[in-house]
Amino acid sequence: MTQEPRLEVEVHGTVGEPVTLPLVPPGDPALGWSLELPEELDLVDAGDAAQVRATQAGSYVVVATQSDAAGVAMTVLPVRVTVT
Repeated sequence: MTQEPRLEVEVHGTVGEPVTLPLVPPGDPALGWSLELPEELDLVDAGDAAQVRATQAGSYVVVATQSDAAGVAMTVLPVRVTVT
């Protein structure tokens, strides 16, 4: 059963610098996060940490979805990324 978003978390950063998203790696390896990014944000390869980099200043929403091994969404978390 998918949980509808009930809250939005916010992180702040600087244009061109990596910003870490507050996503805890799942304890169960069968679970995983997928990210829907606006075009102004790029995913940064940071190992286990989920990081993005903004190409321009602004406030953007990343939709993070945690799914089980079958691809069924369990948690949806909007993350507002504000960069200056």
